[in-house]
Amino acid sequence: MKTRFRYLFSLVLILVSFQNCSKIDVKNIQRDLGSTAVPEIPEVITSGFLTLPEVDVLIETDFEVPKTFNLNSEATLPASQVTISDATSMPIKGRLININIAARNFTYTPAHGFRGNEKANVKIRDTNNKEIMFKITFRVGNALSSFEPALAVRGVGCILCHANIKSNIITDFGLGSEYYFGGTASGLGWNSGNIYGNHAENLRSISLTDNKSIFVPAITLPNSAQTLKAYVQSELNLGSSSAAVASEKNKIYIGAPVESDLTAAFHITNERSKYFKNDSNSSPDLIGLMDSNNFFQVIGNFSCDGDVFIRGPLYLDNLKIKTLQGCRLYVVGSVFLYGEIQYVDASNINNNLQITSTKSINVGLGTPFNKAGKLCDVNTHAETVRSGSSLRSRYVDVWTVPSQFVRSTTNPKAYGQSILAEAGLIESQIGALPDASCRPEGRTVHYEKLLLNAPAVNSRYTGNFSGTVIAEYAIMALGAFKFEFDPVFKLVPVLPVLDASKYLKVGN
Repeated sequence: MKTRFRYLFSLVLILVSFQNCSKIDVKNIQRDLGSTAVPEIPEVITSGFLTLPEVDVLIETDFEVPKTFNLNSEATLPASQVTISDATSMPIKGRLININIAARNFTYTPAHGFRGNEKANVKIRDTNNKEIMFKITFRVGNALSSFEPALAVRGVGCILCHANIKSNIITDFGLGSEYYFGGTASGLGWNSGNIYGNHAENLRSISLTDNKSIFVPAITLPNSAQTLKAYVQSELNLGSSSAAVASEKNKIYIGAPVESDLTAAFHITNERSKYFKNDSNSSPDLIGLMDSNNFFQVIGNFSCDGDVFIRGPLYLDNLKIKTLQGCRLYVVGSVFLYGEIQYVDASNINNNLQITSTKSINVGLGTPFNKAGKLCDVNTHAETVRSGSSLRSRYVDVWTVPSQFVRSTTNPKAYGQSILAEAGLIESQIGALPDASCRPEGRTVHYEKLLLNAPAVNSRYTGNFSGTVIAEYAIMALGAFKFEFDPVFKLVPVLPVLDASKYLKVGN
């Protein structure tokens, strides 16, 4: 460097890729942005330097969207003391450049096709032997990390009843539709049984952890000058969650992909299934998924580390999953999930299962008979007694009333019948799908590190749920049910082959 520069400014970037959907094999790289050499980074800083505190920085951006940010803190060096002779772009997983030396403004541009996390250490040092290390984490295309929702559900009228919720909630109560807050389409008021409103004033019945939020759109109630935020806050204050907060967002979209979204994302023509590994070298092959002509099934052992397209209903039973960074299932059709989910390597912090469906996800729903034809004790399970099947109860006989619309249909019974028809394809080969009360594990099954996304999510299990439910509406086991966001979804990509606008988009 020329001697006319009075100060030395060095930037050392150490980028580590956590996930790359473009499947590029990337290794840890250390590089001085001011030269082409690759210097050794000392583990111990020379004793003559005054080391200032490290500063952790989180930079989040959408898929393929550049982000400009500023590296400033109380510990930073004065702008007058910083200069640099060269700032070189560095394309690895993303490209980080310094666009204003004095102000320490940077722009990070994600590489084409990249979703996931990567890290950079940016060290600034001057000739007065002062330095600071900015430890930056870049999160690209993760729709959950900013809001950490346990629930992102449009129709929360039933799922919140007496629920114990440890994390944030995102909802719009069906905004934009004629059934918003019990509109004219439902024939029901906002507090008289409509899942798109405050069913039986259930907002007063929930237990929401202190300092957690319910995010709602910035809009007023129908035929009222009161904002939705103010209404929700008043209900919380009247109930057991006075410390919880209602927060406004300019835009909330909660949905699920349609078939064309999935076929476009996977570049599908006529294939029935397709698998992309997280990493072409280290990820295991897909093992355990069986094509049974009219449906797919996995029973027991399942090896999956990446993204799997499945065309047709999917039956999952007592999964034992071997994965490294997580398994993500994209299903054209309904999903029928039974029993526990066990991760083979329990010590792996990145274990997770993500399921998105174009139709519905059904957990433990079926008939009150086991496979041997023996009648289970269902005296305390009224919905199976009334309809002879919790599947029928949820979709066509009892729960499916005019308020139970989904965005894609105005005929909920026809929609429900199509789901029963998919269940029939499975039952024609394996026998009747038993209700959870009739299975060996019973109804007390806990799930963790699980993401469920579909227009409708229904469950009969009473165990706790750690993860995220994203749905038009969701009906789980009622009464003291516990939902909690699982921190694994801050570490791993979330449905990375899809744009977040297809399932969850929250605008400030």
